[in-house]
Amino acid sequence: WSSDVCSSDLIRKAIALGAEFYIIKPFDLMTLGKRIRQIYLDARQTGEAAATSLENRVTRPLASLSREEVEAEVITALRDVSVPPHLTGYQFLKRGITSTVMSEKGFIPATKELYPSIAEEYNTTPGKIERAIRGAIQKAWARKDQTNASQYFAYAGKYKSIKPTNSEFIATVAAKIRQRLKIETA
Repeated sequence: WSSDVCSSDLIRKAIALGAEFYIIKPFDLMTLGKRIRQIYLDARQTGEAAATSLENRVTRPLASLSREEVEAEVITALRDVSVPPHLTGYQFLKRGITSTVMSEKGFIPATKELYPSIAEEYNTTPGKIERAIRGAIQKAWARKDQTNASQYFAYAGKYKSIKPTNSEFIATVAAKIRQRLKIETA
C-alpha cells in the first residue's frame, strides 16, 4: 500500500485489513523491490505463496461439497486460531463460518442475515449471538498461537493487539477455507 498520508490510524487500519507493508511517497524503487522480494520469501517460507501450477489452480463447484466436509475444515480453522471449543461463541462461529463458506456469494451480512439465522436455530437473540462470538474471538486472540493464526490473519504475529471484528473474523476464515477447498468463486 502506498500513500502520501502518514496517519497512525490509517496505518493501523491498513494493517488490520491485511497490509504487509506501508510506504510513504515519495519512495525509492530499489527499496520497494527489496521489500516485495522479502515479503514473497517470507510467505514462501511459511507456505503461503500462491501455487503456480495448473493442477493447483483447478477449482470445484460449491455444490460438490458436503456440509460435513466444510464443517471439518471450519473445526480445524477454529482450532488453528485457538478458539476454545467449550465457549458458546465457538458453536455460533462454527455455524456462521460454515454458512458463509457454503454461501453462493461467499459472504453473508452479519447483522442483517447471519446473526438472526443463527439466533433462530439456537432459539436466542441476534444480540446474544453477536456477544458470544465477540467473546470467543477475544478469548482466542488473547491466547492464540501466533504461527497458526498468521495462516489466516497476515498481521496476527506482529500486531497482537489488533483484534478483528466479528465480520472480519468470519469472512477471513471463510475465505481461507474456500481457498483451501478450491471452491469456485461467483
